[in-house]
Amino acid sequence: MSTFAPCGFSRLILVAVAIAIGAGCAQAQTAAPATPADSPVKNLLKLGNFATDPAPAKDFVVKSRPAPDKLDYLPVHARPATRPGAIYTPAQAKAKEAELDQLRFAHDRLANRPTASLAPAADKKKPARAQVKPPSP
Repeated sequence: MSTFAPCGFSRLILVAVAIAIGAGCAQAQTAAPATPADSPVKNLLKLGNFATDPAPAKDFVVKSRPAPDKLDYLPVHARPATRPGAIYTPAQAKAKEAELDQLRFAHDRLANRPTASLAPAADKKKPARAQVKPPSP
């Protein structure tokens, strides 16, 4: 048994789809040719008049813009070519840490804060953790 009614609604839908496809093909032949840089999606949107190409800039706008080779700007995502800071040896790092600790203690004295609570973490020993044996089966 056929799913289509002899002269029903489904034939009307088929005729409407055929007309729409034919109209789309006719418009595609009369539409302006797409530039090669356009994507297929933009080409489809142009067929339905949902997208257009921008008009060329006016003459006074073109004259007021600087030449592309004379633009002086920094790229947004550029990284510096060299590292901004020096890489310290372990001895230099300890010396720098001691210098910064001295500055911190000097500022603490100026602010009348006790320096004993702010002693470097290397001087404080952590309590030993108790060794726990796993339960035997």
